[in-house]
Amino acid sequence: MIQKFLRAKHWQLFLLTYGLPLLFQIIMLALIFSGWQPAGEPRHLSPWIAPHFTGTIALSFITVAVLCGWFWSIGVGLQGKLPEDLRMRTGKFKIAFLVMTLCALLFFGIFYIVVIGILPVSRILISTTSFLIFGMYYIFSGLCALYCLYFVSKTIKTAELQREVSFGDFIGEFFLIWFFFIGVWIVQPRVNALVEDV
Repeated sequence: MIQKFLRAKHWQLFLLTYGLPLLFQIIMLALIFSGWQPAGEPRHLSPWIAPHFTGTIALSFITVAVLCGWFWSIGVGLQGKLPEDLRMRTGKFKIAFLVMTLCALLFFGIFYIVVIGILPVSRILISTTSFLIFGMYYIFSGLCALYCLYFVSKTIKTAELQREVSFGDFIGEFFLIWFFFIGVWIVQPRVNALVEDV
């Protein structure tokens, strides 16, 4: 699976992370605002609302899964392209990646439960304490995501330059990966070149 992400074309990653969700949103919003409803449906409630939310959650999950898979593939899979003495320890990266991924799953799970009405928000956020704990975990997860960005961008630049790099050397890659919808067009061809380079 790692090789599939490393060898994927930039347009394939863009399509999975931004293209399909955008197309789905356009179609669903057009259906919602068109006013068309199947016969017998109440006029005040659009029958497209529930499928819209469910589809949005599913596509958001796919987007996050592709991004996480790409991060993992770069952080772990490109280590073999680094010189032996420059290979990075992946322990912290794996922990940060796990925290970031679990936070995304938790967020999607809570959002889905609230949207489909299994539990109201007041039942999930039972107290200020649980809200603060979740908030602190969310902030910690954000810091872990920043570390993953740092690790992945440093791995790419080290593999390209085949030497020790400082943050100044890979700050461009850091921000390109952060703004993935733009950066994928620039970074992924370079990753492809690294993988194909024997």
